[in-house]
Amino acid sequence: MEYAKQVQPSGYYSNEWLEKMRQIGDPMADRLMLFFKEQNIPPEQWLKTIEVQVNKKQPDFIEFYDQVTHVPEWAKKEDLQLGKQAGLRYSILSGLALLGGSLLESYSASKGAKVLIATGRLKKDVLLRLFETAQFCYEIVKSQGPFPGEPAWRLVIFIRLLHASVRYDLLRKGWNLEYGYPVNQEDYAGTLLMFSYVFRRALKKLGVELTLQEESSMHLQWRYVGYLLGVHPDLLTKNLSEEVELYRTISARQCNPDEDSKTLAHALVNAVDGSKPFYLPKEALYELARIMIGNDLANAYQFPRSTFWATFWQSATLPNRFLSSLSLKVDSLDYIFQTGGDWITQQIIHAGLQGHSFLQRASA
Repeated sequence: MEYAKQVQPSGYYSNEWLEKMRQIGDPMADRLMLFFKEQNIPPEQWLKTIEVQVNKKQPDFIEFYDQVTHVPEWAKKEDLQLGKQAGLRYSILSGLALLGGSLLESYSASKGAKVLIATGRLKKDVLLRLFETAQFCYEIVKSQGPFPGEPAWRLVIFIRLLHASVRYDLLRKGWNLEYGYPVNQEDYAGTLLMFSYVFRRALKKLGVELTLQEESSMHLQWRYVGYLLGVHPDLLTKNLSEEVELYRTISARQCNPDEDSKTLAHALVNAVDGSKPFYLPKEALYELARIMIGNDLANAYQFPRSTFWATFWQSATLPNRFLSSLSLKVDSLDYIFQTGGDWITQQIIHAGLQGHSFLQRASA
């Protein structure tokens, strides 16, 4: 990490309170999942079943539906415009930031990573999982906020229910609560930080210039996603300063990479080695990670060094910085970057998913 443990938090978020958050899942979604499991309702019918049960005036379903269809006063669509534009403008570099920054750093939270190990998907279906994550992020950006009724909204709610399903299954298999409740509130907050703060930091390390207004808009996107995912309101940071503080606090508590963390990190790199859409060798990915997550965490993962690729990535930041700065000044170039990035991202995700789409399942 850059190692966040080296930067001590101020204590705004107390260890005692965050420890309590580790023992809480998502009670509203968990109650619905209990019904789904008992009635043997498949994932493709979850969202439709919610509508049916709401019409039948079932209290648990009404409570859930009311929460996810309520739009907080701070979630204004116009405030998400700059985040959408930045996301589309830098869509190709965003893939690298997601891979080398957000995902690889997320594995350093060894307790939270135990869920990924237990479900097994990040060891067996790594590339598919990566493209599903890319699709999730893309739909959030493209929608300019996953507001009720939009495909992105249905996707977020579906993923929230998938997390409830994971909790249900792991708890019944005999989960070690020393790791915290599976997919708990603190880990939820940590994941939001990976997609928001760490993602933006990774983009900037690639040479992308983000304005303060763009960063605030991107942060707001993920704050609203967190709200829809059922994250505790006090873990939905209100501004960039609070976000940095929460990142430092959770990192100081949870960044403790172990053998499982290393296994997940190498599984990701090995799966992407020479694969589309970047076709980069793993030596390039190891050095990309060092730029984004820092040498300490890369060393903890035992990522080897490559002088050639270290020089390559350092050199690549110069044209990235020039083009990102130019796009902010020339509207026509910005339009080309946004529309081109949108089209290319759609093609890459479609090819990578090969018919396995979160969005299709969520829209059933």
